[in-house]
Amino acid sequence: MGRTYACKRKCGALVPTKGTCCDACATTRLGKTKVDGNFVPTADLTRDQLLRTRPSNGSGRNAIAALARKAYMASGQPLVCKVCGYAKIVDVCHLKGVMECAGTTTIAHINRLVNLVALCKNHHAELDSNLLSEEDRQLISPSKRCGSAAAW
Repeated sequence: MGRTYACKRKCGALVPTKGTCCDACATTRLGKTKVDGNFVPTADLTRDQLLRTRPSNGSGRNAIAALARKAYMASGQPLVCKVCGYAKIVDVCHLKGVMECAGTTTIAHINRLVNLVALCKNHHAELDSNLLSEEDRQLISPSKRCGSAAAW
């Protein structure tokens, strides 16, 4: 048997990898989140379930954003701002914000491609602040990107 290390949460359990925590202390594992003692795919959780299991430091929102980026990248869509074409620093944004969705909406549903768009930091801030021009809104509308707007 290989070398073992102490759980990083200091419970005393032994773990095979340095800097990790044991299953009893862990709240996440490779795309899964612990709910009622079991690890389930994070995408299958509802928004409220995820935010309850990861209450500190925006961890739940970070998980949603990471899954959104992963879904967007898997789609083959170009990672360039849909409005201006800037490609150096680009965010994958939710057209309908995470907190605008019902708490019972699954993360997979929130992160559907029809709800995601690549935007530069400036246009992302304008979207979030409701400052995008009507012309720019038309460029990022789901009907322009995916053929038709999907109903929520």
